[in-house]
Amino acid sequence: MKIKSSGSEKSKVVIGNGIKNIREKLELNQEALAYALNLSRSLISYIESGKHLPPPETFVVLRTKYDVDLNALVEGKKKLFSNYDRVPDEGADNDDVFFYYFKNSEIFRYQMLQTMKKFMLMEKEIVLKEISMKSTRSMVE
Repeated sequence: MKIKSSGSEKSKVVIGNGIKNIREKLELNQEALAYALNLSRSLISYIESGKHLPPPETFVVLRTKYDVDLNALVEGKKKLFSNYDRVPDEGADNDDVFFYYFKNSEIFRYQMLQTMKKFMLMEKEIVLKEISMKSTRSMVE
């Protein structure tokens, strides 16, 4: 990803339009996007209107949280998202549904992480029991 000049007016407009398109596709208002990107609502407004470039950290969040194709954003392309930007239809396979909700739902991600944490703690208990059983056996022998 290469931005020709950080002060380039054209780059500001292209990226601003892209961020506005992203926000609209995600069905967020400027305040919600600002919160997600850890920016002020007024800065989002300036970015979308082509008056400012977003801080570099914004690109990281857009890529990791929303699966935005950064090259497409900088180049002004219409397809800004990677594979899982559409709502899965009724016939979608479970992977598509899972990835859509994982990407788009903070609550779903939180619940998944909590479930994974519980699973890992259960695995840890099993491993610790096996280790203690082996050490007890070796002491008996």
